[in-house]
Amino acid sequence: MVTVLRSLLIGILLPGSLTGCGSADPQTSVWKPAPTFTEATLVGHWQTSDTQGTIEVLTMQADHTFQHTIDAVIVPQHVHSTGTWRLERRASGCAYLHLPGAIDPRHGLDLPNGNRTLDGTPYPYWEVCEDRTITMPDELLLIVGNLRNVARQTGLFFPRLGADSGDAWMELSLTPVPTIPRSSAP
Repeated sequence: MVTVLRSLLIGILLPGSLTGCGSADPQTSVWKPAPTFTEATLVGHWQTSDTQGTIEVLTMQADHTFQHTIDAVIVPQHVHSTGTWRLERRASGCAYLHLPGAIDPRHGLDLPNGNRTLDGTPYPYWEVCEDRTITMPDELLLIVGNLRNVARQTGLFFPRLGADSGDAWMELSLTPVPTIPRSSAP
């Protein structure tokens, strides 16, 4: 539901910008970073949540280290990963944030197996900026996008689960990141 609402919101705020990058103008394309984007733009706390109370936080440091935390509320689960992030800029104008060891929570937190199915096959994703299918085994890849109406004009988009699925992204948090109390085991 949140994904659908976000897709509608982007469509309203940035009409016509939800297509692949192709020859789209980076000033108006949501899938390419803003012209003012630098690596320093990524430093800070990024977060997203869903209607079931799951909160995902990505903390990016200037020294290229990151912490990625996912806390689910309905079925209490906590997944935490750390590592070194890398920014990839492509000739197409698209930019990708690589987070080795982080997982995509959309497949469920009970299977933190490197974004793979139970038989070990990497999940396929639809990467919107370059309009292609990708896999991201053992890492999370986020598309650095241009959202003019949020902090630093930047959103970190998850690749789509399929060509027709909605969009999900993280926004920079300008307030302290909330923490979820962990229940103690009986």
